[in-house]
Amino acid sequence: MPSDTKQLNTPISTPTILAIWGTGILSFCGILLETAMNVTFPTLMRVFGVSISAVQWITSGYLLIASLVMLLASYLHKRFKLKRIFLWAVILFFIGLFLCLVAPNFTVLLLGRLIGGVATGMTTPLLFGIINYDIPVKKLGRYMAMGAIIVSMASIGPTYGGLVLYHFGWRAIFWFVLPVALFAAILGLLNIKQTRSLQKPHLDWLGFVWLSAVFIFISLAFNEAAVSG
Repeated sequence: MPSDTKQLNTPISTPTILAIWGTGILSFCGILLETAMNVTFPTLMRVFGVSISAVQWITSGYLLIASLVMLLASYLHKRFKLKRIFLWAVILFFIGLFLCLVAPNFTVLLLGRLIGGVATGMTTPLLFGIINYDIPVKKLGRYMAMGAIIVSMASIGPTYGGLVLYHFGWRAIFWFVLPVALFAAILGLLNIKQTRSLQKPHLDWLGFVWLSAVFIFISLAFNEAAVSG
């Protein structure tokens, strides 16, 4: 991390703070939906006629995809402009959200959640990447904590999901997040600035494929163990 960009007394610009909030809130929305969907399993099983081993991929598949995308964060941040990464995250988030809102069957719902996982896997590292690079060392701890608090607030997901499910139905879980995500998208797109030079790093695609395969087979193994013992 270049020392000349991390001067102790460098003032923090308003766009930087707003960019942190924009990426943080969008990451919060993604994680909130992931945790909120846990309480919908019995309802989804009844509505779509699927088994518990299938419906739990709503969350486990989401986490798997998000984790794999996070592995690429360093490469993406060096190779592409941060605003472009955020723009693609926003597009994927709303595509996934739309598919979940209109899902006529479980397959479409699962596809929407997996696409949403890609978006969260892009925005969460982007949040902490902006903090690490654009915040002076003297204030880094404060803003890292702020970012962590924004993301960790998504732990209210089960409570949020349960209340919305009881009063409005499972699709409303996505509807209520929509305006918050729109606000976050506008905030991020207007304020994310490119403060680092781009590079062309090498990506070990073979290693990434092997690691992805390991993660997928471990998830499949635990999924089957939960059903068959």
